[in-house]
Amino acid sequence: MITVSLLASILSEVITWLIVYRKDSYKKMKERIESKSKALDKIKDEIIPKGKNTPASRKKKHLRKELQTLQRDLASSKLPSSVILFAGMFAVHHFLKGQVGGEVVAILPFEPFPLLTKMTQRGLEGISDPTAASMTCVYLLSNLLIRGALQRFLSFGVNAPNMGIMEQAGWQGFYFW
Repeated sequence: MITVSLLASILSEVITWLIVYRKDSYKKMKERIESKSKALDKIKDEIIPKGKNTPASRKKKHLRKELQTLQRDLASSKLPSSVILFAGMFAVHHFLKGQVGGEVVAILPFEPFPLLTKMTQRGLEGISDPTAASMTCVYLLSNLLIRGALQRFLSFGVNAPNMGIMEQAGWQGFYFW
């Protein structure tokens, strides 16, 4: 099952490369985002008094807006690839579910809390062992981990987003890079 996830992740990255990453428009947008991020980081190092409408604060605000627009455009350029990948991953999940659906495929080394137990045992009927894990759980976890590691290894995508920009946009999340 993990082999299938690995192959699906490799195939999904190849498809994404064909549809998105190899295009000149993506490469130019990526370069612009990285240059704007660097420019914003340089301005952040300067001390700007709060509440004052100085040229530096206006430039900082302008760069933030420009960076947000570029990141939104980049995300919209990846949309066709995302739709195709969703359909492909759904097809692989359906195939695996037909092969080993309803069977325990892994035993967890811990007893998960109740909400997580419902997720790890999705598709398992009549199983009383809370440490049992279904094919869906193993497939999703391995797919998430393998694809993320593969993207970092191949250095696709834009580098880690500027944390200040993301926080100012109202997004509070966890970063693993």
